Amino acid sequence: LVWGGGALSLLGFQDFAGAAVVHMTGGVAGLTAAFIVGPRLDRFEDDGTPNVIPGHSLPYAVLGTLILAFGWYGFNVGTAVQVFAVEDGALALADFAYAGRVALNTSLVMGAGAIGAGTYSLARGGKVDTLMVANGLLAGLVSVCSIAAVSSWYGTLAVGLVAGVQVPLVFGLLERFGIDDVCAVFPVHGSAGFLSAVAYPFVDTTSACSVGQLGVQIVGALAIAVWAAAVTGVVFGVLKAVGQARVTPEHEREGLDA
Repeated sequence: LVWGGGALSLLGFQDFAGAAVVHMTGGVAGLTAAFIVGPRLDRFEDDGTPNVIPGHSLPYAVLGTLILAFGWYGFNVGTAVQVFAVEDGALALADFAYAGRVALNTSLVMGAGAIGAGTYSLARGGKVDTLMVANGLLAGLVSVCSIAAVSSWYGTLAVGLVAGVQVPLVFGLLERFGIDDVCAVFPVHGSAGFLSAVAYPFVDTTSACSVGQLGVQIVGALAIAVWAAAVTGVVFGVLKAVGQARVTPEHEREGLDA
């Protein structure tokens, strides 16, 4: 739909490093699958009250977050970098100013996302939630993927802060609907990816903000989301119909590693 001359790209849809094409697609697919599969045993009480099921290792979770964050330089900057250029028939180093903006925005946004999520958790619960900070950092990185090449540093910080704050908000909303998003995939990738796409016209320093571009971004993001939900719904619907969507309760209680 987008890359390689797809229909949305012909409309002018912008998604530099895949905030919608990659991340929102995965976030919506994960949300759809989680809805069809259903919550883990004992995740919710009969009245809908959510129970926290702690992860195995907080240090490993944070380490994994930092490894992902480091990989984002390859993901975003690698999209922008052209290492060599041909000038007058000779090989020369390409201009790295373009890639420099992408690298700077990628660096700034992870901090902004972490601060946004951490500040919200502190204000709401009286302490900083480390896992929410980690998820906010990743949501910030997702939120820069559409805008990394065109946004100013302060525009990037603003989008990253919003991306971080929305993580616990969206996660709590999913809990209200009884959806068990184990790794906060939708807040981190789905809604943050959508945010990046629709923020594009507001932070684009290469052209004036236009209602037309905003409309294209919204329509494009929604089209991708609908496609991802439909395809995932078919796949997991078939798996559920044949009894292969999840393990037995006995197996789940024993532990999937076993």
